[in-house]
Amino acid sequence: MSNITKYGKENITAACDKNKAISAALLKLSLAYPAQSRSFSPEEVRALTMLWNEAFEDIEPDMLHEAVRRFIAEDRKGFFPSPGQIRGIVEDTAKNNYVEKLIMAAAMRSMANISVISKRILRLSFASL
Repeated sequence: MSNITKYGKENITAACDKNKAISAALLKLSLAYPAQSRSFSPEEVRALTMLWNEAFEDIEPDMLHEAVRRFIAEDRKGFFPSPGQIRGIVEDTAKNNYVEKLIMAAAMRSMANISVISKRILRLSFASL
């Protein structure tokens, strides 16, 4: 049985997309922090890539991209990030998105309730005429 048959073409494509996203993230970080990344040997680059692939195997590529972007934009120390720092940003973003969804759902329920109450008030107003 071939690997494509065993794992499914979609899973292999998703894994390749994640590997590309991680490689792109590392390239972006290398450009943002050239002093540290310049000293990496080819073996260290491969090891770093493997480490990040393992660390971010459960993270969607767009979340990883956004976390790296935010890290670079907000970093004031000037050091290459650890996977844990990037994961922290991913987790914070996910929590914020979840809270925003809860707030929006509550607002929508409130709007629906206001609409129902407004209709009742209008009916009562016209009924008394």
